[in-house]
Amino acid sequence: MLFRFLMVALLIGGATVLVDRASQALGSAGLIGGAALAGVVDVHASIAALGALVAGGLSAETARWAVWAALLANSVSRCLVAVGSGGWAFGRWVVGGLAGQLLAAALVLALGLG
Repeated sequence: MLFRFLMVALLIGGATVLVDRASQALGSAGLIGGAALAGVVDVHASIAALGALVAGGLSAETARWAVWAALLANSVSRCLVAVGSGGWAFGRWVVGGLAGQLLAAALVLALGLG
């Protein structure tokens, strides 16, 4: 149990450092790219890192697009793993579910609710 706790702490801490460094080096584009890269591995850690950066002064608009990029990158990686490991017969269910999730997120963004 302690190992799992440490791994989660390491993922969140690593995502925070990655996103912050990308932001310092490349501005908003770097932050969004860093969030997407961290999101490929773990979208929760990426979003937690963005929350910490918003508390430190990051604009909500930039954070909104970075969360979208992290969610999109994570969904694509999960689809690739699902299709690669279980074939299309399995992957189509995962792709369909994640496509629905992304459509809901896009709707929230389009309506300005998030």
